[in-house]
Amino acid sequence: MEENNMENEAQTVGEIIRNARLKQGKTIGDASEELCIRKGYVEAIENMDLPKMPQMPYALGFVRSYADYLGLNSNRIVFLYRKAIMGDAAEEDENIQNEEPSVPNFKHLLSAFIGLIIVFAIWTSWPLFDKFTQENNNTQEETVVPEPEIVDADQTATEGSAPEEIASEEKSEAKEDVKREDLTADDSQKEDAKKEDIEKKDAEEDTEKTPVKEEKKVKLVLTGPSWIELKQGDKALLNGVYRKGFEYELTLGKGQIITVGRHYNVRFYVDGKQTKVLSAIRSRDVKIDEVIK
Repeated sequence: MEENNMENEAQTVGEIIRNARLKQGKTIGDASEELCIRKGYVEAIENMDLPKMPQMPYALGFVRSYADYLGLNSNRIVFLYRKAIMGDAAEEDENIQNEEPSVPNFKHLLSAFIGLIIVFAIWTSWPLFDKFTQENNNTQEETVVPEPEIVDADQTATEGSAPEEIASEEKSEAKEDVKREDLTADDSQKEDAKKEDIEKKDAEEDTEKTPVKEEKKVKLVLTGPSWIELKQGDKALLNGVYRKGFEYELTLGKGQIITVGRHYNVRFYVDGKQTKVLSAIRSRDVKIDEVIK
C-alpha cells in the first residue's frame, strides 16, 4: 500500500507540472531552452522517471526551477517530490523546519529580572561611592600638615654659624639637587628617544622585508542564460537559472564549489582579467580555490 501511495504522489507531482505547462501553451523544448536543463531531465520530471533523474541535490534544484518557471508554489512542489521519494521522512523534516522556537519559562524570566535589578542598583550607587571616596581622600590630604623644624638659636650660635648662613646653604644644596635631577631626567629622556628611534627603524625594515599580500577580486559574469549552483559547504549561495548580464562577486579561500549548465556562458574575471575556470569537461563540482590560485 505504501509503495502504491508513493507512486500516486509521484505521478501527482508530474501531472501538476505537465498540466501547468500545457495550460500556458509551452512545449518541453521551450522549458528546456529557458531553464538551460536537458530535455531528457524535463521529460523525466513530468513523467517522474526517477532512475533518469540526476542525484538528489541537483534533482531538487531542477524541480524548484521548473516550478518557478511555471509560476507554481516551488516549496510545495519540492515537498511533494521529496515525499514521493522519502515518504514520511520528508514530513518529519518539514515539521522540524516549521517548529517554533521554545518560549522561555518563568524561572528564566525571573532570573533575568533579578539580574537587571542588581545591575541597576550597582549602576545607581556607583557615583555615590565614587563621590564618598573622593571626599575622604580630600579630607586626608587637608589634615596632613608637615611638622615645622625647630632651630635652636643658641646651638647654631655656639657652632659658629648664623641662621641666615644655614638657610643660604640649604638653598644652594636644594638648587644642586634640582640640577642633578634635571640632568638625570635629560639623560633618561635621551636614552628613551634613542630606543624609540631604533625600534621604529627595525619596524620599518620588517615592513619592507615582508610583502603585503593583496586579496584577489573574483567576479562571475554571465554572457548568456545558464543554470548555476554555487555552494560553500552545506550552504547554497546560488541555485537557479540566471540570465545574461548577471554578476556575482566571490571570495577566495572559502571552499566554494560551482556547477553550471552552460559553461560557455559563464566567465570569471580575476582582478579585472578574464581567467578560464570552466570547460566542457570541467563544469560540475569545480573547486574554485584550486583553479584560481
